[in-house]
Amino acid sequence: MWRYSLDVFSHVERSPDALEELARASAVVVAFAARSVLHIALGLLRFSLFVAPLKLNFAAGAGHELVPAKSAHQRKMENVMRGKTHCLDVWGDFACFTRPEMKVERYSYPIITPSAARGIFDAIYWKKSYGFYWQVEKVELLSPPNYIALRRNEVKDKAPGDSTILRWRERRAEPEPLWADGDRDQLGTDQKGRTQRQTMALKNVRYRLHAHLHFRATGQDVRGFDAQFERRARNGQCFQQPYFGCREFPAYFALVEAEQPNPEPFDICLDLGYVLYDVFDLGADNDNQAEPSISVFHAQLRKGVMDVPAYDEPAVLKAVEEEAHA
Repeated sequence: MWRYSLDVFSHVERSPDALEELARASAVVVAFAARSVLHIALGLLRFSLFVAPLKLNFAAGAGHELVPAKSAHQRKMENVMRGKTHCLDVWGDFACFTRPEMKVERYSYPIITPSAARGIFDAIYWKKSYGFYWQVEKVELLSPPNYIALRRNEVKDKAPGDSTILRWRERRAEPEPLWADGDRDQLGTDQKGRTQRQTMALKNVRYRLHAHLHFRATGQDVRGFDAQFERRARNGQCFQQPYFGCREFPAYFALVEAEQPNPEPFDICLDLGYVLYDVFDLGADNDNQAEPSISVFHAQLRKGVMDVPAYDEPAVLKAVEEEAHA
């Protein structure tokens, strides 16, 4: 085609119809060029769409490595203040992380739940006024899950709140005892006293927990909070005795230092289905009057490691308030 167009130019002065032929040839050339530019643009667009999810990561001495780009959620979380990842080695004789659907006759999950793990970190270092919560990252199973059947005597009454106990102490109200024993004839009701309940608990448990401080607001002394937690955990200090699901199952802990050797997790793979994530809304500032807010997530145990998604990730399913019907 290019040769044909050049031949037209060479015969402009010889043929009276050369101008018309030249116009047609020029139109063909322009159309071909436009089509070529369009194909190149489409090729570049396809290439950019293929390469966009990847970025080139230059590791020193490791060559070039393609890694997935950060998602919108990950970029958002970078702007949120968070502390460094801390690691605790926790163990105990018994544990019971009750499945919500089996609360009367308690049956434990085979592994610690994120809410129970958060409670252990809270027992070591937490203050409501600081505006943060512990975000559990992952749980490593260090001993195989072994069940044990227990039958316990439980009191039917609920323990009174702090305000009620304060009124009793200040003699502004008459103390009401909790009956640990008695029948209907003695107490006048069958809603008091004690009852025996079956419990399928775990024995000889041991986990390695990873978590970090997640702040709800900026302007916090993150390094100071991390240092305080490490000092308290290293010295074995806690505000209250940590426990594994039930207060009668105490949990013992030790800070895992970065340089110390750690045992490998117990090699087991399980699809645990939907597991309880937490019983409160971690995204809100909770106080003594906070209402329960149940959340669950699909937990999977891969070679003894259970990865825990962040609370605000879509993988965590939260309760939705139903609108009141007239």
